[in-house]
Amino acid sequence: MAGLTLVSMGGVIPLIARAGPQQTATPDRLLGRMRATVRLVQWGSMPLAGLFGGALGAALGAPAVLWIGAAGMTAAFLPLCCRRCAVPVRCRRRRRCDSG
Repeated sequence: MAGLTLVSMGGVIPLIARAGPQQTATPDRLLGRMRATVRLVQWGSMPLAGLFGGALGAALGAPAVLWIGAAGMTAAFLPLCCRRCAVPVRCRRRRRCDSG
């Protein structure tokens, strides 16, 4: 049960963390279009990923596909770990950041 809770939080926290910078960086008149585009890319790719994962699972077997997925998720996270500094969007607009 604790693992399921952590996995669920792992899906919600990034959604919340992305929404703020996206809305800050987007002009008010384009917010609706930006959100629609983000949702199309996020939700529209899920059925394609499901088909791809199913085909890969049929060809390689479930354990191999799970390892490939774990490696892919780890590889996607590595650039965030290797970044020197994450500068908030509002600081880039002012060309300086008071991180006191």
